[in-house]
Amino acid sequence: MTTGQSFSDQPDEPLPTKFGDYPDCDQSTRLAAAYWFGYRTFAVWIIREDTIFELILSSLKSEVIILADEIDLKVLTILLQQLEFILNNFKVWFEENGYSSRNKYNGFNKYDWFALLSLSDRALNVGSTLRKWYNLGQAFGRFDLHRGDSSDTTHPDYRLIADAVRDMPPDALAQIPVLRRLLKDADEYDRLGKDRFFREVIGDIQSYRHSIGTDMDKTLPGIEVVHGRATDFGSLEVGAKPSWDKDSYQLKLNGKTIRKVRAIGENVVQLLDVFEREKWPRKIEDPLPSAEGQQNDAQRLSDTVKSLNKNLLMIKFHMDGTGRGVCWEFADREPS
Repeated sequence: MTTGQSFSDQPDEPLPTKFGDYPDCDQSTRLAAAYWFGYRTFAVWIIREDTIFELILSSLKSEVIILADEIDLKVLTILLQQLEFILNNFKVWFEENGYSSRNKYNGFNKYDWFALLSLSDRALNVGSTLRKWYNLGQAFGRFDLHRGDSSDTTHPDYRLIADAVRDMPPDALAQIPVLRRLLKDADEYDRLGKDRFFREVIGDIQSYRHSIGTDMDKTLPGIEVVHGRATDFGSLEVGAKPSWDKDSYQLKLNGKTIRKVRAIGENVVQLLDVFEREKWPRKIEDPLPSAEGQQNDAQRLSDTVKSLNKNLLMIKFHMDGTGRGVCWEFADREPS
């Protein structure tokens, strides 16, 4: 396989009878995998030029493997082959070109994305509980795709989210607070109409989406990849700490890349350098040197933390409340 080729250009390969050992997962993990499977079918297009493209694809592949027993073998085989093809194309390109703001990956085209969407939509049985969670994930993916389109100034379509949440199993709606909130918002959407709903209920779209996303993350922790296998926080040992590999500009946890950093992000790099040098205490003092004429070091540090948290997985950074220190913590819960 070479870069620049489309998946459809590849010769047909014989279908294997099995893709290896499927992970033995409980139902809650499968539900999480179905939701994130649906969401990431859009996320791969949203971040197709970003440094975390490989990470999102790897997570998507893990979610498909978790759901393997629920997917027709032929669809499963082609879907995994396509994901592997896209991943290999990216890896070849990255090894040859590296990454910078002026040298972004453009090997994932809309035709390949549509093919991935089509296969994904055939994966889970219509009407099944897993399909309902998949549909909710896709609804949020479409919402975020529209929200990120700077050329489209209209409001994203909330109707897809409203329809998906109303189709969720009754027991899930009764037990999961974020779903009850979404169901209430769906009723408000119908009552107020699109423009009033976005003005009176949504308000700031970014804040609303962050709030919903945080609650959804707590309900359905993302399935990430460690050494090629699906995992969550349960695989981390007590006392686990991140590590910063400055040579590759990768922040890692448990051997897994949780953030790739651009070399031009000098403040972020300096912050990570200090955490690594001090062996990752939970708090460090502001390591950024004061610039001549700099009037607000606290704001600069806060902006650096916000930049570092963008697209960061499994952990998060925050200010210490004084404006002079930075802390890190696990995004969901402490390993136990």
